[in-house]
Amino acid sequence: MKKRHEELKSDVRHELQNLRKLMVELQSTPIDENTATRRVIGSILHDSYNYCERIFRLIVGEINGAIPVGFEWHRQMLNKVTRKVEGLRPLVISERMASDLEEYLEFRHVFRNIYGFELLGDRIIRLKERYPHVFGSFIKEVKNFLDTL
Repeated sequence: MKKRHEELKSDVRHELQNLRKLMVELQSTPIDENTATRRVIGSILHDSYNYCERIFRLIVGEINGAIPVGFEWHRQMLNKVTRKVEGLRPLVISERMASDLEEYLEFRHVFRNIYGFELLGDRIIRLKERYPHVFGSFIKEVKNFLDTL
């Protein structure tokens, strides 16, 4: 079991490194009304939530043994990682963090289902402004989880 946990920790740390790369990339992307810029920022926001979800899938799949399925599986996964599973694992992220990430989950859905020129500047700006705090805190919470595993 310990060997499997060490492998899981390594995989999660790798995903956290990828998320940090996106954080740097987003910081270097200026906000303007250019459609191409909104597409770039939207793509980074989309990818960032995907990395969070990959981490959740690694943890829940390995430790809990089953990943949610069905229409609402993305939201179920987010809720699942906010709960401690007695005898298996501590909570992965706080309910507050899940609430912060929920807006990025919703944006990810929108990003996949509209044309890039339809991305609204106000929403992109708000998500980009909150991004360093939300994803910086996410990384800290996941690292705390790994330390207690």
